[in-house]
Amino acid sequence: KQWYQRRVRGVEGVIFMKEITDHVARSAANQRSEEDIPLKELYVDSLLTFTRLTLQAGKAMFGPDLAKGYTVSGLAIQADPPEGCTPLRNLVTDKIVILFRGACMFAEKVRMVQEAGGAGAVIVDNTEGSSAVIAMSGDGKNNVIIPSVFITKEDGEKLLTVFKRDRFMTILELRESRLQSG
Repeated sequence: KQWYQRRVRGVEGVIFMKEITDHVARSAANQRSEEDIPLKELYVDSLLTFTRLTLQAGKAMFGPDLAKGYTVSGLAIQADPPEGCTPLRNLVTDKIVILFRGACMFAEKVRMVQEAGGAGAVIVDNTEGSSAVIAMSGDGKNNVIIPSVFITKEDGEKLLTVFKRDRFMTILELRESRLQSG
């Protein structure tokens, strides 16, 4: 009889632990889905063509967070080289630099912009048909001090269309999404 009672308590303990484990996993998954990709915005304003766009953007898991009213703005410029994995050849001082995903880590691209004096970075996805903004992962180093965001390829094409029509007067602003609740 004692053996049976211990076995029942053991099974009940296993069931209890399974319930706790499942609860913790569900809670963590819910928290990740809310926190992994808090929406940011890329506001585009062309002074020449009077075009204004607000594009949804993913945050960077490195560098300053665009939260609580913190924004950065400046004239847009496209990186040379476009992927930004080697030192930039063009003058980007105090500008928001547009780069393309691929060939190196996100943080490395932003670090190249930072080293060239850029004020911020916009990384455009290179995946055809991708419609999701992602949170850009870091590389474990804590030496990025400029903000950056990630946008879809489709939104990148919209941004580049405006930029190509108005290369010297397109202003970009990186900011927290005004569409988020709470």
